[in-house]
Amino acid sequence: TQIKDAINTLVNIEINIKQTSILNFGIHTNMPRDIYRDIISTIKQRENIAVNIEKAPTEDMFSMLEKQKIDLYLSKKQPEDIHSESIKFVKLGVFHDDFFVNTNSKYLDKSILNDDEKITIYTLRNISSTSRNLESLLKETNLKNIEIRNATFNTIIEEMQSNDIIAYITEEYIQEELKSGKLRKLDLEIESPAIEFGIYYNTNNKIKNIKKIFDSIKE
Repeated sequence: TQIKDAINTLVNIEINIKQTSILNFGIHTNMPRDIYRDIISTIKQRENIAVNIEKAPTEDMFSMLEKQKIDLYLSKKQPEDIHSESIKFVKLGVFHDDFFVNTNSKYLDKSILNDDEKITIYTLRNISSTSRNLESLLKETNLKNIEIRNATFNTIIEEMQSNDIIAYITEEYIQEELKSGKLRKLDLEIESPAIEFGIYYNTNNKIKNIKKIFDSIKE
């Protein structure tokens, strides 16, 4: 529901981008198609323009935004120290990071909070907001005997399907696996902070009305 509300927030804006025949739309490489499909479809239909989709990791997307090789970038909010001041963010909603295991995991029947066994938690690369949130969370909760292992999203999903591991990843990215019962949330009674998601754009963008578009979204 939240994702649909965010999509409606964006697609109901009168997006005046007729100065260009092609909108180059960046999508984070891990983001499921269900999240961005309606946004892309509505822009194409309403504005009668072509939308070119680029999918790449975060650091590549910010480089492309700064060089104006893409016009917009749909992503979770990322740490501000990995992009320039000309790149601005418009919030559309929030995602939720949490701890997940496969459906047969031994961790479903035990508490790792009071366990002396060393636990490895897989999460995304340390450039990501998810990885940094996990580090902060572990410090706040004073969890010990925890090792963080950074990997790509696809590697983590493959590892979860074949091995009994704990992963700290974004819930909205694994809806299909949760619905099919392949993965389950691990209840640690720890409240993870929500992560904003939305649109990044370059204030120096060649599309004349790009700032006006996102000023409208903010309002």
